[in-house]
Amino acid sequence: MDVFVFVILITVIGGSIHLAKVWIRRNASANAARSETLEDEVDALRERVETLERIVTDEKYRLDREIKNLE
Repeated sequence: MDVFVFVILITVIGGSIHLAKVWIRRNASANAARSETLEDEVDALRERVETLERIVTDEKYRLDREIKNLE
């Protein structure tokens, strides 16, 4: 193999590795931001479910449903 081809091949491989590292870092930071957004959404949904559970397990709510079922 010619020395010139060998030098170009090493340069291309080194540049590709550098670009791959940059791409991986950018994707990691984007995924971290998306993960934080999803965690916030999950927390909000948990609060809503807890509220709904309190409403459904309330005795007055249960009594109202039983009365409506009798009608």
